[in-house]
Amino acid sequence: MVAVLTLAALVAAASVALAALHLRRVLRLHLPNGSLIAGLKRLQEDRRPAELARCAPEGTWAQQLGAEIDEATSESARAAAANEVLADLAHDLDATASWPGAALRLSCFGALLLAVASFLLSVPAAILPVLGAGVTGALIAFELGRRARSAAAARRSAADALVDVVLPHAPTRAARRGTFRR
Repeated sequence: MVAVLTLAALVAAASVALAALHLRRVLRLHLPNGSLIAGLKRLQEDRRPAELARCAPEGTWAQQLGAEIDEATSESARAAAANEVLADLAHDLDATASWPGAALRLSCFGALLLAVASFLLSVPAAILPVLGAGVTGALIAFELGRRARSAAAARRSAADALVDVVLPHAPTRAARRGTFRR
């Protein structure tokens, strides 16, 4: 019975860890604050990319966006540079997006498998604790996935707002959403 309960706890903990890794990865991506965007709006349009590159934290996608747009010489090169940075950001946000769902399934099916094994091994006292561990792991994985989706949506909105400020003459936000958002 102890072995089955230990396995159930390990499966639940592994599923929670998997979902938490995705949330951590999303939260590590820089989220530009409103004061940066408001400060950029006060500047002349041609000075905004250089100021973004200077003010954004080193190594962030926002700093890279400002630097690459500032280095571009034409409008089409600026749009291409912005699209490349936004594609990298979208990849970073979506690369592990399926992990919370996988963690939820892992927790549920792992608990179900261990409950069936407990029944077949004639250890009925372990069935409810095993299912409880599985449900607990699944609920935590679900909540971590919800928080990660919310954080990713905030970063996508901030990216849209930042591009609108740095490239005001680029195609409309709705046109960009077709390639950047799901």
